[in-house]
Amino acid sequence: KAAKQQEAEAAKAAKKQQEDAEKAAKKQKAETEKAAQKEKDDAEKAAQKEKAETEKAARKEKAETEKAARKEKAETEKAAKQQAAAAAQ
Repeated sequence: KAAKQQEAEAAKAAKKQQEDAEKAAKKQKAETEKAAQKEKDDAEKAAQKEKAETEKAARKEKAETEKAARKEKAETEKAAKQQAAAAAQ
């Protein structure tokens, strides 16, 4: 009887050990997946931020180029008017 009881306890302990191992493995897997997801999210966030900064810089550069072109055009027209006025005198 004692041997049977010991056997039952050993089986119970083995089962508990297996359940604990499975639980630990599940927990580990969940943590690994969570970490991988966070890494992916962080990478996407960084990529979006970089894209936004690049687009902002491109818009700023375009605006400055257009502003410079308008200024140059205005100066050219002003000089042409002055020449025309001088020639008319």
